[in-house]
Amino acid sequence: MRDEHVIDIHGVEETPVPYLVMEFIDGPTLQQKLDRSGPLPVKEILRIGYQAAAGLAAAHKQGLIHRDVKPGNILMENGVERVKLSDFGLARAVDDASLTQSGLVAGTPLYMSPEQAQGGRTRFPDTPVWSGR
Repeated sequence: MRDEHVIDIHGVEETPVPYLVMEFIDGPTLQQKLDRSGPLPVKEILRIGYQAAAGLAAAHKQGLIHRDVKPGNILMENGVERVKLSDFGLARAVDDASLTQSGLVAGTPLYMSPEQAQGGRTRFPDTPVWSGR
């Protein structure tokens, strides 16, 4: 998948040890930016949110669901502060049978909707946008 708001993945290998090769982004995560500067002005929130949504829309068009969107997985490219979504490690295809595998809870609990955290069945795109922070 190629999109200006999604980090490029150049390669993925399972053996001899699992690894992936991805684009280097020189800049902080959104979490680091928030920790350093505190709450952001509304205009900045809208700019970041718009770019993150564009990246998610591009992934969804390819049939991918991120499943772990949080400030630590949003990279801010130095200079232009272009938003790049990273860490698609929990991503699943919309038609992947393991998406709702029984007994499996995938994601970061602090950023899950209550029904996800409780292991309930959720379906994309029905699961609400949620942040417990």
